[in-house]
Amino acid sequence: MPPQRWLVLGARDALGTAISEGLAARNATVIHARAGKEFTAHDTKRYTVDAASKQDLLRLLNSLEADRMQPDDIVHAVSLDAAA
Repeated sequence: MPPQRWLVLGARDALGTAISEGLAARNATVIHARAGKEFTAHDTKRYTVDAASKQDLLRLLNSLEADRMQPDDIVHAVSLDAAA
């Protein structure tokens, strides 16, 4: 089975770090999309998005598709950021 791509939305805390490190330890490609004020593509594996903005999420998915980096799975942990 080839390595999977995971999109991790949010989770800037220790739990998010543990999730990302655990996935990377299993040879998964981890793409990070941190919560912010607007969509920004930092590189092909690091993004900032307004998680409440449908447009930002669509831009993220379109960018990933254009870069042939569509995720196989998604961890939605934005609510964990809000609780911290």
